[in-house]
Amino acid sequence: MATSNLDVLHRLRDAVARASELELADLDRQIKTLERARPVSHATQLAGREHEREMLRVMQAAGAPLPPREIAQRLESDPKTVSRWLAAAKRRGFVERVDGARYQVRKEVPML
Repeated sequence: MATSNLDVLHRLRDAVARASELELADLDRQIKTLERARPVSHATQLAGREHEREMLRVMQAAGAPLPPREIAQRLESDPKTVSRWLAAAKRRGFVERVDGARYQVRKEVPML
């Protein structure tokens, strides 16, 4: 009986060691990704915010939830770029997703 408990403990230790190695490898990948990321200039951030404000104006003027592709068409912009703007605006609480893949400006915008 003692031998089987000892075997279980050895297998458990090995499993924990493997999981730990995988976790460290994942952390190393995340670190390398962040190290390769280029810092965004202040001017670029401001330009992005202006585009986001224009997107919010278009969405408010529509009066109904819009899909990202429609927003991109109205802004004469790339749908992938608009999707990134929407994701950022959603994280900050400016827009909400409704009716599946449609977005609208939130009724109550959070404090800035």
